Amino acid sequence: MSRVRPAVPAPVSRPVRSILRTATLLMPRRSAASFVVTKRQREGIALAKARGVYKGRKRALDPDKVSELVARAAAGVPKAQLAREYGLSRETVYQYLRRTDQETLERADSI
Repeated sequence: MSRVRPAVPAPVSRPVRSILRTATLLMPRRSAASFVVTKRQREGIALAKARGVYKGRKRALDPDKVSELVARAAAGVPKAQLAREYGLSRETVYQYLRRTDQETLERADSI
């Protein structure tokens, strides 16, 4: 009994099959139901925000502490030290600094 050969030559078909196999492994395996849940969840969050019920995550620092953090950063205190003292990650310190810089620029533009 003879074996049936593929239409594509073996040297070409092996890499193609390998690429397709890898691509299917990398694809997310989400069912249609999970897409519906995600969509309904987004709609629910939007409705809750409109009602004022959903406010998101609580800020790590109150406005007084933020202004203190910004002043100390402007004075040259290292960001890692500020993060340790305020119990934040360095990335959160940088986010607070970026946000205050943006607010300052927006106020300057409106003048």
